[in-house]
Amino acid sequence: MELEIKLKLKRDITENIKNIGFKYIKETHQIDTYYIVNEYYQSKQTYLRIREDLINKTYSFDLHQIHSDIATKEYEIQMNKNNINTAKNIIEILGFNEKCKIDKERKIYKKEDIIIVIDKVKELGDFIEIEIQSEPSKENEEKLFNIMNQLNLTKDDIISGIGYPDLFLQQKSKQENS
Repeated sequence: MELEIKLKLKRDITENIKNIGFKYIKETHQIDTYYIVNEYYQSKQTYLRIREDLINKTYSFDLHQIHSDIATKEYEIQMNKNNINTAKNIIEILGFNEKCKIDKERKIYKKEDIIIVIDKVKELGDFIEIEIQSEPSKENEEKLFNIMNQLNLTKDDIISGIGYPDLFLQQKSKQENS
């Protein structure tokens, strides 16, 4: 299970992240192709995607189910580049069409069991994710909100209940209707 707080970033906080003890781990450039966006399966909000990391040359097939505003159960299978087209064909044969692509550059920082991710998402802007791989508990939630407070981020900037594909599709819909 992954517990995560996602917030819209209004300023560069890289120095703040380092000042509270987080260490830079790596950078990625991910292209996420979504086939299921915010649909319900087994009464859970679900996302299905194929992820390509262009820098680290890694690939995965992922299903995420939302359990609460901050808890997500993630199922991820690592693939190699040769399997991507086969996976896409299988998904399309099952009747799922591509909903959207999310193109993001990501910087990852870590301190103990907490990871901070800074995302620059093409067409959407900058975001921060504060996450921990753990079961939901009051203690773990407090850890995440404590980091948020240390970085002087406010609850007003939290993106709750939706992900980047939702934001992208909402923005696209607004553009089409204007």
